[in-house]
Amino acid sequence: MKKYPFDSRGVTQWLAELYSATITYQMMEQEHILLSLRSWLISKFDLSKDQITYIATLSEDFKSNLAREIVFAINNHSPITLDKQTDENRTGLLDRDSVKVTEYESKKKQADVSHVPSITDVGKQFNRHAEGQLMIRIYYKRL
Repeated sequence: MKKYPFDSRGVTQWLAELYSATITYQMMEQEHILLSLRSWLISKFDLSKDQITYIATLSEDFKSNLAREIVFAINNHSPITLDKQTDENRTGLLDRDSVKVTEYESKKKQADVSHVPSITDVGKQFNRHAEGQLMIRIYYKRL
């Protein structure tokens, strides 16, 4: 199984390969993300021991919400951006009053048809449109 670097380029590479994969594979990927975000991250990206430990410190609610946002983005082929402003080589040089922060910003827009399709619409495609963007940020913040 291929692992990607845990940076914006690695996320872009993962998305490109995922979006060119079969629907079945994309659905399996979504199931893995929803089942355990931590396990999925470890299986997909090259993470250091400190990064793996850090993932465990995130609340279950946060990980669950983020997993659902990632799955929504995959379903709609929306861009997912990782804005990682941390440098593990410098963490020892940071003030004791700083803390690592992980947050995400999701922009979604979804529209459905204005009427319920009838039996005469069988040959027509149901018009459902969704678009959005998911930005995941990891940075250090002073307390």
